[in-house]
Amino acid sequence: MSKRLSNKVAIVTGGGRGIGRAIVEQYALEDARVVITDILDDEIAALSAELNAKAGAQVTVAHHLDVRDAASWQAVIALATGTFGGLDILVNNAGYLAQSDAVNCSEEEWDKIIDTNMKGPFLGIKYAVPELRKRGGGSIVNIASIGGMVATHICAAYHSSKGGIRLLSKHAAVAYGPDNIRSNAICPSTIMTDMVAGLPPKLRETAAKGTALRRFGTTEEVARCAVFLASDEAAFITGADIPVDGGITAMRPSAPADN
Repeated sequence: MSKRLSNKVAIVTGGGRGIGRAIVEQYALEDARVVITDILDDEIAALSAELNAKAGAQVTVAHHLDVRDAASWQAVIALATGTFGGLDILVNNAGYLAQSDAVNCSEEEWDKIIDTNMKGPFLGIKYAVPELRKRGGGSIVNIASIGGMVATHICAAYHSSKGGIRLLSKHAAVAYGPDNIRSNAICPSTIMTDMVAGLPPKLRETAAKGTALRRFGTTEEVARCAVFLASDEAAFITGADIPVDGGITAMRPSAPADN
């Protein structure tokens, strides 16, 4: 029985750790050919070698990518088409987070977050779409955040960038839908990554209780959504925001009687 992403070629940004790594691993399990990109060269090289050894064939290739740089994007697109013969899926996952409100956010911090979280996906879409058209269509999966749907008192630039990704994703759905190119955004909440695992137990427990399911999500749960959106099972889904958040965005602020 064929896997859901058999014979599809994907580029995944930020594939060295966390959600990006989980997406790469799930895509490989579904028989996709994956270009793993990141600025973490050692991590993606090791992951690529591991997945290729497991498959007994070259199913992945690792490549350094600064998502803010157009020439880097053009090189990655050329690598994908040259190595695997085309491009079917773009996953814009790479991101950067810093915690400052609007008053205390420096211009340098603002520019870095906006360039990474918004310019990166813009450049990815700009250079991927012509290749997706050659394949008769494809899927763009943008990793946004519930931080692009609701706000906190910190993270002014991050909230702005993730809200922007959601609208950029919808733009791509409308603009390239006639080319059979779908574009959707996944909006995770706090996911159990190494960083979250390192938080004090009491803080982790409090954060987990803020979800309807009373737990954190896993990187694999986000990755499975990214598999679905890239597959033919989601052929009529485009322009959507999908919270993978344990129900946080469905809840009203808790009152004491709720606890």
